Amino acid sequence: MAPVRGRAVLHIGLLKSGTSFIQHQIRHHSEALAEDGVLFPGGRTWRTQVTAVRDLLGTAHLGVVAEDRTKSWEWLAGEAASWTGETVLVSMEFLSFAEPEQAKRAAESLRLRQVDVVVTVRDLARVVPAMWQESIQNRADWSWRVYADSLRDRPEADPEPARAFWRQHDLPRILRTWVDVVGADRVTLVTVPQRGADPDLLWTRFCQAAGLDATRYPIDPGSVNTSLGVAGTELMRRLSQASQNRLPRAVYLRHLKHFLAKDVLAKLDDDTFGLGADDQEWAGERARRMVDEVRAVGVPVVGDLAELVPPSSAARRAPDQVDDSAVLDVAVEAILAFVERLADRSADPIPGRSADAVSGLSADSE
Repeated sequence: MAPVRGRAVLHIGLLKSGTSFIQHQIRHHSEALAEDGVLFPGGRTWRTQVTAVRDLLGTAHLGVVAEDRTKSWEWLAGEAASWTGETVLVSMEFLSFAEPEQAKRAAESLRLRQVDVVVTVRDLARVVPAMWQESIQNRADWSWRVYADSLRDRPEADPEPARAFWRQHDLPRILRTWVDVVGADRVTLVTVPQRGADPDLLWTRFCQAAGLDATRYPIDPGSVNTSLGVAGTELMRRLSQASQNRLPRAVYLRHLKHFLAKDVLAKLDDDTFGLGADDQEWAGERARRMVDEVRAVGVPVVGDLAELVPPSSAARRAPDQVDDSAVLDVAVEAILAFVERLADRSADPIPGRSADAVSGLSADSE
């Protein structure tokens, strides 16, 4: 049997636990990391890792099939095997979806290196609204109340939102899956700091868990991953519902999710969405049970498990409660953004007329 050479660090998420922020920092420092003996397969092209993990799990992310089959998990494992440096670093939150056999396959394919797993996790009071917003942007049309009632397992609730959420956020189960493969001492849990903490703190904690020197890789401040406000989320829910039979999924994702939601609505001055008082109480109770289960699993923790219990805060307004005038305001911004985008791509501002003809129109003719 070949001797173990170096480490393979798998950052497996969870979803909405600062993963985009961490991945941005890694990509930003990929060259410096490589100089220090740390390979981030794909470098600045993180899509390589998305494709590889999708191949490992046997699923197509968002229904998109990879055009280049060389960008597979086997390719990634080959990169890891041939790297002469000390560490290979993979950061892809879909790894948290892995079933036991898939986690075992991942570890075995990297057997020439010691496999360490890093799990980042955020408190439920922030994760639940964020996951609902993401589901809306991915074309679900559940109202907030339908979604929350499902997670709370209320009578007559639709079970589908809860199935999707807990598959991705049942932290004790996810930890046990990887502990059974690599051992409890090789799975490290990193808690996401509460609001108001130093913006460097999550990155510092991640680096500690991954065996990196954070002082070597200062954070890039232009990496904030903003979320939608209440009116923007409600507009996206209505657009998702209305576009089901009119727009192909690829068109919806490109123009409505990635442009409208991410580039336009997320930047508006819109009221922040969060849990109401009753939902906050449920999230706190569920989080305390989860923390007890995590302690029983016995993995190392960087941060504080107490941060996973949501602090008491003022009840926030849910998108179900937003009035139509607020939705209309963000819809106007959305329309203007699309017009500006079309104008940037078109040399002829009015279909069927030349620019000269348009500029020659008198005020009366307009």
